[in-house]
Amino acid sequence: MGKLKTYQQQLQGIVDRGINAAEEQQKKISAKPFNFAEKLENDLRAYSVKTLRRRYYGYSDEVFDQLRSLNSRFSNFAGDLVAKLEREATESTDAISEAAESAVTEVSKTARKAASKVSDTTEEVASDVSEAADHVASEVSEAAEDVGSDISSAVQDARKSVEPTKPVARKTTSTTKKSTAST
Repeated sequence: MGKLKTYQQQLQGIVDRGINAAEEQQKKISAKPFNFAEKLENDLRAYSVKTLRRRYYGYSDEVFDQLRSLNSRFSNFAGDLVAKLEREATESTDAISEAAESAVTEVSKTARKAASKVSDTTEEVASDVSEAADHVASEVSEAAEDVGSDISSAVQDARKSVEPTKPVARKTTSTTKKSTAST
């Protein structure tokens, strides 16, 4: 029996060690989510909604202030550029005015020449059209006279070929009187 008691004690020791090891492992595994939750809870406490809102508005205010500063710089640069361009524009306005006047004069001369050529060409074309119309009118008149004389000859020939005939006397029938009497 001494041996059985030893086996029993050894078996109980092995089971106790197994239970203790399982307990340690379970505690380690179950501690991980709780540790993470505690860390998250601490982080969340540091960042309350009000704190987050203040930080957000602080950052957004800073961004918009930088944008306003950039816009101001751009406005100053654009103002300098416009002033420089205006100076150059006033200096070159005289040159442009002279070039424009020269161009207007040249265009006017060219337009007058073109108008004169168009007028001459129009007169020539009108004369040609008038002559052609007179020629066509005389040809149409001659053709009409020829057709008229041909028709006149055909009518006279037709009169000669038709012989005069005596008119035939008509009889009236009495059937019309009968039909009216029967109704």
